[in-house]
Amino acid sequence: MKRYASRDGRLRLFVGDSRRLAGIATGSVGVILTSPPYWVRGRGRAQAERYARELATGFGAEWRRVLADHGDLWLVIGDRHDGLEWVGIDGLVTAGLRRSGWRLQSKGLWAQVRSRERWDNRVNHLLRFRKAGHPVRPGASTLCWMLALPRSHPESIWDATPDPVIRAVLALSARRGAVLDPFAGAGTVGRIVAALGRLTGLDLLHTPEIERQLIEACVAAGACDGVTRRREPTVDSLAAETHAAVVDLLRLASRSGIMGTGTLRRGTRS
Repeated sequence: MKRYASRDGRLRLFVGDSRRLAGIATGSVGVILTSPPYWVRGRGRAQAERYARELATGFGAEWRRVLADHGDLWLVIGDRHDGLEWVGIDGLVTAGLRRSGWRLQSKGLWAQVRSRERWDNRVNHLLRFRKAGHPVRPGASTLCWMLALPRSHPESIWDATPDPVIRAVLALSARRGAVLDPFAGAGTVGRIVAALGRLTGLDLLHTPEIERQLIEACVAAGACDGVTRRREPTVDSLAAETHAAVVDLLRLASRSGIMGTGTLRRGTRS
């Protein structure tokens, strides 16, 4: 498996068989968000069930290994009419993953508008799974969009999932751990994760130690406390240790999701 990484090592690209994720540590992933290749060939329920079974057994074991116990697995998958009936790929995949130890937590839908796709190939399911025994409390958000198919990179042969869908899914997901897209496709997930700062080991806030160093550097440069008027390592009469503790609490809140994600993106309501 070939590996590529950004200079700081926080954005990584693996090229190989995504059924074997040897380069990723066990339990190191907080969110798996991916869109497997859609079932577009063949007819009949037997072949559709085979597709779902291969997805669950071929990839599900490695997903379980790398995903943290309280992590989220999101699948974006299509559906189709095989000439006799709607296949119901979402139900088949859910049943296959359930037998592999996954539990469905929530569902969403993205319907393509202004699409040149065949009429039955415009429905895209969003399925959120967690490992058995680690459920997530149901939320009030409705995941439903009617959006046009976004443009992919000129050199990509894969269709992209719209940005609002990816952003909304990440907003609802576990905050800790890396984000993994085992199929990559058009690269939309990686691009948005990088823009949001959801990279391996990346913190949104500086450390308590840096907070202390900043205060001490200000004093060394001649600054004084705005309240006491003294040249000492305090800010508004509060000791540097107090400010360091506040930074530590803010870091904890940002990682745990207590700080929230603000407003819901277009296409969702509560």
